[in-house]
Amino acid sequence: MAGINKMTEQEKQSWAELCLYVKKEILNYDDNMKFPKYLALRLRGLKSGQFIANKNIKTQANYSFDIILKTFKEYRNTILNAVSQKNFKSEQNKINYILAIIERNINDVYLSEQKKDKVESQINIDDFSLFINTPEGSSLHKNTKTKSQKTFDALVKELW
Repeated sequence: MAGINKMTEQEKQSWAELCLYVKKEILNYDDNMKFPKYLALRLRGLKSGQFIANKNIKTQANYSFDIILKTFKEYRNTILNAVSQKNFKSEQNKINYILAIIERNINDVYLSEQKKDKVESQINIDDFSLFINTPEGSSLHKNTKTKSQKTFDALVKELW
């Protein structure tokens, strides 16, 4: 696992995308407003299953910034509705409230993504198994469409 200062280029890009999304779409901040340091620490902490980023506390999870972003996107309306119905004493209280919603739902998004990846992987494996090698070259099996559709339908039912 990459440390806070040792992110890969992909992680840096995902981090920047997450911060921009939260700043613009969740907090509705404009370009003149600073991204709160407290929020950055909370998001980094969430990545490792902590309340706030802290090197001295044992890591309890390992979510990617992409999973955190997907959770924000999936629960955007829930967050915006909940925030609009409350008056917060401070920006920090608002951030804690938003992150509580994300923390409650991140495992569901994570598991959903795992199932989706499994289904896609299974479909790709099945697609390759449909080819038959012959001396003349590879050819598609006659019942490919039927088998592939049945496999896809079964995997979709498992997902939902």
